[in-house]
Amino acid sequence: MAEPHSMNSKTNQSKETVFLSEEEVEQLKQCLPKVHPPTQSPLVSNSPHVLVCGLETAVYGNSLTAPSPHQLKELPSPRLLQSHVPYASLLESMKTSP
Repeated sequence: MAEPHSMNSKTNQSKETVFLSEEEVEQLKQCLPKVHPPTQSPLVSNSPHVLVCGLETAVYGNSLTAPSPHQLKELPSPRLLQSHVPYASLLESMKTSP
């Protein structure tokens, strides 16, 4: 069995590693080309922080582009959100949802 891929997530004071199975990595790879061809990806000309909604911004910020909490369910699937909340603090349902 191959080693799981890791995606490092840095918080202010600690470093946590989230392991993805080969299947999860393949699912992510399948999603990306459907949204944007590699040569036209918005990541080529924008910072990921500009493109990915932050949960803290949606709840506590005054961002005009971040959806408000009641709008999060209305975002198209798959949803990609970022947060500064440590992985260990997330609800189990958030860690295991598809």
